[in-house]
Amino acid sequence: MTPTIQIYDNGGETCDRYTVIINNDVYGMSADAMSPQGFNQFCGDVKTDFNLQALISHPVNLPDLPEQVQRAIALRIDSYLPEVI
Repeated sequence: MTPTIQIYDNGGETCDRYTVIINNDVYGMSADAMSPQGFNQFCGDVKTDFNLQALISHPVNLPDLPEQVQRAIALRIDSYLPEVI
């Protein structure tokens, strides 16, 4: 089953510029999400009692993201896919 992905960009207002929702899991990511100085963190799920509307702003398409963010999302998606035996 292919995960559903929603991506939002707050325009650089915070270091966790991108909010990525994979299925129901929410991640915050900076433009350099794969760097040791970057940000790439699980924030909870959409059912968690936090203000998701405060995190999301402008929807973005995957190809429009910086390469590091695309790679970070690909690694997160891999964790949702069942292993092939």
